[in-house]
Amino acid sequence: NDVLIQVDMTQKILDQLIDKKIDLAIIESPIFLDNIIYREWTEDEMILFSNQPLPKSVRPEDLNSYNWVCREEESHTRRLMSEVFEEANIDCKSFDIRTTVTSPTAIKQTVLKAPKEGSQTVALISKQVVEDEVENGMLYCAKIKGLTFKRPFYVAYLKDRKHDAFIDKVTSFI
Repeated sequence: NDVLIQVDMTQKILDQLIDKKIDLAIIESPIFLDNIIYREWTEDEMILFSNQPLPKSVRPEDLNSYNWVCREEESHTRRLMSEVFEEANIDCKSFDIRTTVTSPTAIKQTVLKAPKEGSQTVALISKQVVEDEVENGMLYCAKIKGLTFKRPFYVAYLKDRKHDAFIDKVTSFI
């Protein structure tokens, strides 16, 4: 079997699953539908990162000093970010959002190529997406003091494929 990896909004991915255009979905926020099985797969943590050194822990009051790259407002990633900031009484609408992008890869590439002079460019992203670049010194990460950005990821597939050998093999592998 060929493997196609596609990054998209949860609703679009689930629509493709229902239309049987894809076999399996990994999503961050389930939209519970009767004909789909959801299994919690892993927990993810989002971190602040930049192409310039950051302190290990950034103070919330310093967040307005950065240029931001963010996901689009409809994305679950952006909603999680907004909810966590809102709970901490941080108005992320006051951030200097320079770019809005539609995927984690676009966030990472935009920050990697951001100018290193002037205000520092940052974004929130899954720790796993940037771990190689952080290890190689190309990117730097930090936590935001007092805040945690954790979220579960789910594997989703159609109920009529519950005992399908391919689905079993893939879900066992990942």
